[in-house]
Amino acid sequence: MSNHKEVNAAAAPLSSLYYHPGCDKYAGLKRSFSWLPGVQLPQANIIRDPAPGETTHDLFRKGFHPLSEGQSLPRQLNFSDQDLSNADLNSVRFNQAIMKGCNLSGSRLSQASLKNCNLENALLSNCDLSNADLSGANLQNATLINCRIQGANFNNADLSGASLEGILFDQSNDLSGCQLTHAKLRDGGFYSADLTQLKLSDSQLQEVVIQECKLSSTLFERAGLRHVLIDNCHDEADKGGFTSFRGTTVEQTTFRNCTFLRADFFSAELSDCLFENIHFIYCLFMTAKLKQSTFGLCRFSEMNNHRDKGCDFFNTVFDDCRIESCDFTGARTSNIVQKNMRRKAVSETKKFPSLQNEEITPVTGS
Repeated sequence: MSNHKEVNAAAAPLSSLYYHPGCDKYAGLKRSFSWLPGVQLPQANIIRDPAPGETTHDLFRKGFHPLSEGQSLPRQLNFSDQDLSNADLNSVRFNQAIMKGCNLSGSRLSQASLKNCNLENALLSNCDLSNADLSGANLQNATLINCRIQGANFNNADLSGASLEGILFDQSNDLSGCQLTHAKLRDGGFYSADLTQLKLSDSQLQEVVIQECKLSSTLFERAGLRHVLIDNCHDEADKGGFTSFRGTTVEQTTFRNCTFLRADFFSAELSDCLFENIHFIYCLFMTAKLKQSTFGLCRFSEMNNHRDKGCDFFNTVFDDCRIESCDFTGARTSNIVQKNMRRKAVSETKKFPSLQNEEITPVTGS
């Protein structure tokens, strides 16, 4: 049974916003509706508050309906540049509505349907979007600040170029097919979320936490990561695709307790980063630059066939790391620091150039 209730227009409270159902016929046209007796409706007044002294019955007689809980709106209704701030829009169905530049700050949109809506350049600050359906919505260049999004559906939503601050995605959000390219994420993150095929290419992430998430074909290509924590995340490349940090700039970021399978760090620049208890399996670091970073308790496996050719480990510290069947031939190791390095066998692992004359300590066990 649907949660969307039918509403008695004549009984609606005066605090509601009102719309005229005929407006969808003329959506996007700058004209007045002279066919309505005694009232003109230019595009800017597709929805409005009651005028002083105007009753619910007056509005209903003029053809207006309350924009209230459960109301199903006509397709392609145009709310562009409208001020819907602090409105009670719980469970309203805006399917396919045009809401470009709409101000929804402080609005209550719990269980609302915004499926396939055009919310380009919209402002959503301190909104309640819990359990809202934003699947297929166009949120390009939209601004989302401190919104409640538990249970919201972002399936195939386009947030490219959007600005997100204080937004936390979790396992209750469907992010499949979601695009966050060229977006700006700050003071939020992802917790226990499925980031399979999530596109974060060319985005800027600052003060963001990515924790206990599933990675598979997740794209961070050419993104900028600063003061980010990636913790307890696991790359499931064996299920198709691989996580890519290709060309990414990463600064003062911590990677902790993660597994990266076939992850691509080609030409990435990682400076002042901490890698703690990371297992790199057949990963690509070719021409990557790792400056003043630290690898502690990390494990490198099957990184051979010159997959790290041209990699620069300038001022990098390797502390208690295990290297198995890896080939670092051609890597630059200026001022590298190695502590308690372990290798499975000399014949299976190429030594760092700085340790060509040092003894290799075999590692036993798994």
